Amino acid sequence: MITAYKNKEFESILRIGDSMLQIAPANKRVLGSCYDVAWKELGDTLKALDYLRVAVAQHPFDPFFLTNYSWLLLVNGQAIKAVTVCKKAYTFDRSSVAAIVNYAHCMYIMGIKSIANEMYDEAMALTSSEEEFIQAQEADFNLLHSLYPDAGFDLLREAQRKKLSDALVYYQTANQLNREFTAINVKGKATVTEVLSKINEALGAELAREPYRLKRISKYLATSGNTTYKTGQVKTAIQQYQQAIPYNLQLNDNSELGKIYFNIGVIYKNIRTLDSAYYYFDGAAYYYSLAGDKINEAGAYDAMARVYFINDETEKAFPIIKDKVIPLMEKYNAYEDIIDAYLFMSDYYRDKKQDDSVQYYLEKSVETAGINSVQDDKLATLYNQLAVDAAGKKEYSKAKAYQLLALDAIPESEYMTLQNLQALQQTGVIYYAEKDYDSARYYFEKAIDILYTIRGSLPFEEKLRFLSSNSSLFNYLALCHYQAGNHAGVFEALEESRSLVLLEKMGGKPVNKITLAQLQQKMKEDELYLLTYFSNPDDSFSDKLIMSIDKHSTQVKLMSDSAFIFGGTGKLRTTHIDTMFTNFQKSWQQPSDAAENKFLKKSLLIFAIYMQLELAKASDASRGLKLEEKEEKISHSNNARAIGSAFYLALLKPFEKQLVNKKKLIIIPDGQLSFVPFEILTNDNGRHLTEQYTISYQPSIKVAELLAARQLTHTGKK
Repeated sequence: MITAYKNKEFESILRIGDSMLQIAPANKRVLGSCYDVAWKELGDTLKALDYLRVAVAQHPFDPFFLTNYSWLLLVNGQAIKAVTVCKKAYTFDRSSVAAIVNYAHCMYIMGIKSIANEMYDEAMALTSSEEEFIQAQEADFNLLHSLYPDAGFDLLREAQRKKLSDALVYYQTANQLNREFTAINVKGKATVTEVLSKINEALGAELAREPYRLKRISKYLATSGNTTYKTGQVKTAIQQYQQAIPYNLQLNDNSELGKIYFNIGVIYKNIRTLDSAYYYFDGAAYYYSLAGDKINEAGAYDAMARVYFINDETEKAFPIIKDKVIPLMEKYNAYEDIIDAYLFMSDYYRDKKQDDSVQYYLEKSVETAGINSVQDDKLATLYNQLAVDAAGKKEYSKAKAYQLLALDAIPESEYMTLQNLQALQQTGVIYYAEKDYDSARYYFEKAIDILYTIRGSLPFEEKLRFLSSNSSLFNYLALCHYQAGNHAGVFEALEESRSLVLLEKMGGKPVNKITLAQLQQKMKEDELYLLTYFSNPDDSFSDKLIMSIDKHSTQVKLMSDSAFIFGGTGKLRTTHIDTMFTNFQKSWQQPSDAAENKFLKKSLLIFAIYMQLELAKASDASRGLKLEEKEEKISHSNNARAIGSAFYLALLKPFEKQLVNKKKLIIIPDGQLSFVPFEILTNDNGRHLTEQYTISYQPSIKVAELLAARQLTHTGKK
């Protein structure tokens, strides 16, 4: 079709298009191209109308098809049939001058002049150029006058000319600014800063005039919200969207309200403020339902289901997707949106280990993307899911190919977003699994650049959640530096991971970076730092890093979960232990944990609880937890020593040479190791660490230095 269009072989285009529509009858691009050629190139009104009739049947909520279909119905003398279509097009897109004017024409032909005049006035309020508007309307009026000679379009034309001329003079400054804004609001024509500056200037001009042109104001605010969000300024974007809501309430523009609520919901979902995301998606579904826009209503429900999914409430999300979203989207050919629903189903069945269903929905996704017009951001989601699926099967070459396609599909305008951050991170994970550590580091570092940009724009609570959920990026980066033998890089990455959220909680003040060389220069001869990376950011690999630092040397050890799995000896249950273990694991262990990880966590929990009991009894017998009289007495100490000895072998035995002549051991724990009291680990001779070293703990070196330097005034109060 493209080749035929370049050669102006328009009849060939229609023949090829008809053949393609036999395979994919709802393909938007083919339908739109065939209509365009039939109407604009061949002047075949009836042929064009036939293509639009099919397009509207396949895509009943598409503003482009509806607007053009309503116009061609009028041109073909089918005014009565055009009434419903015109109103529907107007309802779905009240920012389109063409849709509004078509509706006005239809009302005028039907003799309902009061509504027609209201529509004409609304169209004029969106117009910024008298010449452009009059030229467009001249052609309309001449054509419609020949078709409907009794409608009185000559008188209407003169009245409109005068009214429009007066209005444009009154809004002259605002209209000039609108023309300038429209000219630069095109990708590549101006920087984001220039676009936002022009929006603000134009918005100020609109607000300085009365009566307000509500639709124009709403347009500026919504565009500003969208543009600002792409720069990573999340809080400001939300505020601008919210400012547009009351103007659309006055307009009773439910379709636009649905869009605004949905966009705010997307932002909150991306920064993981899930309660707010659910609220706005629910509002979007409500307003879309009022507008009669079933396909976007389904999209809002789909988004609500995804909030459930992110919040680990998959069973609540599943029936919404399966019973409401997919049937509706299939009915109305929402091919771009339905891919997300198919991918959700494949994820759901993957967790259930139902491989046949996983494959079925992945194939549905690929089939849908292959024969229909699918936007780049949807392709990015699809390719990312295919990459995850391939990586899960350890087909890393295939996973890498899909992941690179996903990155390529993300538009440049969406670069500084959470979606791109996650895509870059997943790409890095695949390269790491394939042992291409340099490439993995490259993608992790690019993802971290985006993290810092988004971080600067978030309000406090959202920022903490965002940073917590993405701090594993630095752990990945530390692993890459380890594989390259770069101990300084390991140290800096682990330090950033430990301090990222804590420094934000302490006021978000900038703190100078501490290098490994600077730390060693300050250290004393008898000190040893032990940094651990123990949290597992991804199920595809479970490497653990432990780093030791003294004044003259560093060591980094890589080990797996299996080195830490130890269950203790003898009976392990009492009423007290069982209660503490049950309550604790609710908030720590997850249903999705692998069996190995659950076993690991159980050992750590039992050890941590035993240690706390022993410490309590040793310091004050009256504070120790006593066993119930009828329970069999078991030796907490024996189990504690056995598990403590196993942990010593894994955590400290590899660094025995560095421990020689050391007196002070500084632990920076991570993940599950935060629950372990290192003081009571026992060495090969059965001695506790606390008998040999002064042991202290730090959340991170940067945080510790900041705390030590703080100047606090003592008020004398308790």
